[in-house]
Amino acid sequence: PPYKYGDVHSKNWQAVGSGTGGTVSDPTGAVLSKQALIDKYTNNSNPIKETYVWDKTWWTFDKDSGLLTIYPHDINVVPNNDFDKVKADTWPWDSQRDDVTSIQIIGNSDSSLGDNVQVEGSLKKMFSGMQKLTSVKGLNYLHPNPLLNSKLNNQKTLDFSFLFSGDSTLEKLDLSGLDMSNATWVTNMFSGDNSLQKLTLSNKNRLQTTSPQKSNAALPSPNNENYTKNWQAKSSENEEDHYPTGKVYPAKDLENLYGDTNAPKESTTYVWQPTGNLMFTQVPASLNYKVIRLPEFFTNSIKSSGNSSQTIKIQDSRAFRTELKKSWNVQLTLIARDLKGAQLHFSDDKTEYTGSGPYLIPAGNFTQKQDKYSWSTNDDGIQLDLQNLNYKNVENKSYNLEIDYNLTNSVN
Repeated sequence: PPYKYGDVHSKNWQAVGSGTGGTVSDPTGAVLSKQALIDKYTNNSNPIKETYVWDKTWWTFDKDSGLLTIYPHDINVVPNNDFDKVKADTWPWDSQRDDVTSIQIIGNSDSSLGDNVQVEGSLKKMFSGMQKLTSVKGLNYLHPNPLLNSKLNNQKTLDFSFLFSGDSTLEKLDLSGLDMSNATWVTNMFSGDNSLQKLTLSNKNRLQTTSPQKSNAALPSPNNENYTKNWQAKSSENEEDHYPTGKVYPAKDLENLYGDTNAPKESTTYVWQPTGNLMFTQVPASLNYKVIRLPEFFTNSIKSSGNSSQTIKIQDSRAFRTELKKSWNVQLTLIARDLKGAQLHFSDDKTEYTGSGPYLIPAGNFTQKQDKYSWSTNDDGIQLDLQNLNYKNVENKSYNLEIDYNLTNSVN
């Protein structure tokens, strides 16, 4: 059988099962692959008489892998437009919920073809109570449509209540492709999802509604010593989940952000905010330069202010410092402004540095026991190398030089 929206999905054949009440339009018999059907009627001296039709199954569950697959189909589980009657057992896979580990929704990225899962009126408890669920893919192929509600004066209604509630092992979810802009309710959509720590949202999503009905999604707050009680935006998708740098939101504020009308335009990923930070605890407040390699022309006009060693101290109290893939480092840059040709010269116990920078001061990864780091120059300190100074660019005045210390991957 070919693939055809609303008719054939699995590319298998199915026995009508007339002996068990099946019909051509509603078969009840066994589902067979093409090869299995050929084998069944090959060299069989006493074949069973049966009528077979193209399989019209619109969802399948593989018990071995735990995969629930939903194919393009028009779904309406609201009996007589009575939304109160939609329960968990309304959905045909209710008996498999305890064994579902992943969900795959099949569709077509070109929505004009209609090859997507159309859900009329209610997604209430569609994927709730799946305590082994860890992966949901293809939510962008799930197209909810409002339906008249007989108990709300036939007002158009779209219910997302309890959609993922009770999915206690679900850690991440990309909700950005699911159009919830017409949501009437999102009540307890994430209640009991205490492992959900990464959520991608778009301006099509709603975590709170106020009109025509008031509801909220019950987004979980982190409850773990490695996290604060807040969610935090990732400034880019390249950021590590354990080290976000974007804006911080308590769960209620994030729900409010994705309310009826004020959702951010850009898709954004939010993660639990880790505890701790990476920060300087000491940098030089002032610098004494020893001038070296001074051109002879300046020997009587430029005086050295002496020299002193410099020390940088850093503390990393991040909960996940040992899991981070990248080590932090310090960038040290001379800001000479209008003293052209000035360079720095210094060394530590491993490397000698010459130039204007930026220099990368290497730092190893922290361990759980070690959370402090110190780096120092040798006794000569940071020296000012003026061998490239051009007398034509020098005036009779005071010059101030600065050194910029930049701790990469730092919160401050």
